Amino acid sequence: MIEPGSTVLLYTDGLVERRGEVIDEGQERLARAAAAIRDLGPDAVVAALIDAALGDSNQPDDIALVAVRLVPEPLQGRLPAQPRQLRVMRRSVEEWAAAVGLPDDVLDDLQYALGEAAANAVEHAYGGPGADDAEGGEFTYGLTHLPGVDGGDDGVAVEVADQGHWRPVPADSGYRGRGVQVLHAIGRDVHIDSGDGGTTVRFRVPVPRFPAPGGPPHRPADRTVESAAEATAVAVVSGDVPPVVRVAGDLDLAGVTAVRPALLAALHPGELVVDLRGTGYVSSAGVALLMELTALARHRDTALSVRVAPGSPLARVLEVTGLDAVLPVVVPV
Repeated sequence: MIEPGSTVLLYTDGLVERRGEVIDEGQERLARAAAAIRDLGPDAVVAALIDAALGDSNQPDDIALVAVRLVPEPLQGRLPAQPRQLRVMRRSVEEWAAAVGLPDDVLDDLQYALGEAAANAVEHAYGGPGADDAEGGEFTYGLTHLPGVDGGDDGVAVEVADQGHWRPVPADSGYRGRGVQVLHAIGRDVHIDSGDGGTTVRFRVPVPRFPAPGGPPHRPADRTVESAAEATAVAVVSGDVPPVVRVAGDLDLAGVTAVRPALLAALHPGELVVDLRGTGYVSSAGVALLMELTALARHRDTALSVRVAPGSPLARVLEVTGLDAVLPVVVPV
């Protein structure tokens, strides 16, 4: 039985045969090459395997290679409108995206846009600030993989719905209100339908058929800092000179609540480094916290710098919002 997420290869013997070697060697060579790219989509798998199997060698025989990926059923979920449930949703999305074979940069964008749509239901739909004791409030989410048409890119169709009330972004939203902005920056065909029966947000995240050249298509193991159980953000103030506040975990609604007191307390005249290279998922609440820190640092004569890991979800968020040019961000090489 073929499991969802598996890729099946069908090929002619010309792909693995070489003059002067037994066919087992060619099959092993193909297996090694396939194992290194097994999470890619079928189009990228075919292109990479042809290049890896043939290289610069002249192949006298004709070659045919077909890659077929069994994608999972659409992901559907229903959760209470509570901040901690957003992490439950992200874990489900990670597992589903792995079976689909989404590149990590696409997964980061998907998680951020989906998270903002869901966070709106948690924070605003049911009249409270997303408190854990919200009574009866729920939200649903759905993800569907869309194969490309006529050589176009694939995509993921997303829908988030609640039964509460939509609250438009105010003219002066303080440090918040960038979630809808990013939703439009990342998503395509964004539609927000609201009424007395609730709000439904629909959009599509494009998935390039071929990974962009020059970078790894999937996240190295050491880039994943979230655990399946919990990813509560923590802040540890070091005794370095200048002092460094190291933050690890998710900077979502719950994470921001956990680390905000320590970060604000560390703002004193002089220098301060906030090291965010250990963070995982970062929502607009996390971005708002960075904006608040930057503003308060000016008032308290604090020379603030923020360290962000290159290629991280946070770096992507700051790029999409344009805040990488506004906040005192340092991206170490």
